Amino acid sequence: MRADLQSTDSKTLFQLFSKLARRHPTTHFLRLPSQYAEDMAASALPAVLAYRRGALIANMVHFVDEIHPGQSINITTVEGVLSK
Repeated sequence: MRADLQSTDSKTLFQLFSKLARRHPTTHFLRLPSQYAEDMAASALPAVLAYRRGALIANMVHFVDEIHPGQSINITTVEGVLSK
């Protein structure tokens, strides 16, 4: 059951990141399909890694855990987590 939830979370986040990419044209969003993330456990996905000038500045494993309980996954909550 958890795999289905992760899949739904990943699809939702992909759509939201696509919208954020249009809002923030100087920020680059890349997607790595889970089958290529061999070193990551399925329970860690979806994950967001943030880089600035080539240096890793944030590693948010299982990104949805960064959203406060009770809040929905939407563009406002995702943008809030990313701005931290």
